Amino acid sequence: MASSDIASALHDGFYTTCQGNTAVSLIVYYQTDTILQYHPQGFRFCVTHHGLFVSHFIGSFSAPLARLAFGGDSGKVDILDRQQRTGIDRLMQDPLGTVLAHSGLQQRILEGEGLDEMRFKRLRPPIGVPQCGDSSILDQPMRAFISSAKILIFTAVARLDYFKNVELMIQVGLELLDRGIPVRILVVGDPEGDDTRRRALLDSIPTNKRPNFMILPRLPKDHLYALFAAVRKNGVFLCSSRYETLGITPLEAAASGVTTLMADSSTVEALAYMPQCCRVPATSPGIAARVQMVYRDGISKWAGMVKSHVRPATSLVGFRNDMLRSWSEMSLCNVTLPARH
Repeated sequence: MASSDIASALHDGFYTTCQGNTAVSLIVYYQTDTILQYHPQGFRFCVTHHGLFVSHFIGSFSAPLARLAFGGDSGKVDILDRQQRTGIDRLMQDPLGTVLAHSGLQQRILEGEGLDEMRFKRLRPPIGVPQCGDSSILDQPMRAFISSAKILIFTAVARLDYFKNVELMIQVGLELLDRGIPVRILVVGDPEGDDTRRRALLDSIPTNKRPNFMILPRLPKDHLYALFAAVRKNGVFLCSSRYETLGITPLEAAASGVTTLMADSSTVEALAYMPQCCRVPATSPGIAARVQMVYRDGISKWAGMVKSHVRPATSLVGFRNDMLRSWSEMSLCNVTLPARH
């Protein structure tokens, strides 16, 4: 179906929703910019951006690395780039659009494209922290690995791809072991049915040091929260990502009371919500030195400090208040509905 046909159908649907009442302040919400091309003219709309902007990633790294980050599929990269470009162009051309911005990084990118700062409504990240203290739902080998660690460095990601840079975490573990620190490393990521990248990580570890490493498939959410509960006293979550438009999981870990360190990068938005002491150089010696500091000071002490800093800045209550305020402000500007087709 042509874009114009979809836009026409949406126009009629929006008009019917209002039942011809031109006083209704209709606001259409889109979860992603890639479908803004279908939005009919004359209706107010708002949009959130959840993924990276391909053009910004290429500018920050390179086109070949962008293809690598998307699994080597150049066609996927090109299609997404075109869709995003169309969405950005629509925002630039249509003053009735507002961006609900979870990410300051994405706002800066769009402002760099020429979108005025008044077109944004900032929302705190909706980081919920479910109460889950039952680590018994975790597999026994994982529980044993965690409980026997004096200090556990871990990460949990959906995909072990170029973005996540988990290879750096492996290097940090080896660096700490060489320094005599009794560390264990837990990496969780990629589907259970695809162990290619997990095996590659394991193969990069010297055989005599592999007992200190555990690399497992990604966890469902309830197991992830159980993992956070299990590691509060001896765990350090390490975010080694090269690029995060937000970074939900490390913020969830921090808000749950887990000591969290993040590799310093201008392209990782979650750093904006973290204490300065939790920013670490993106090098294995630099991260290892900070882990040693945490170990010396006491992991529980760091965990409490991180939680008290991150929790207020990322709560669901804060997000709800920001969302209601933003919607109220947008609703003040009534727009006369366009004529029905």
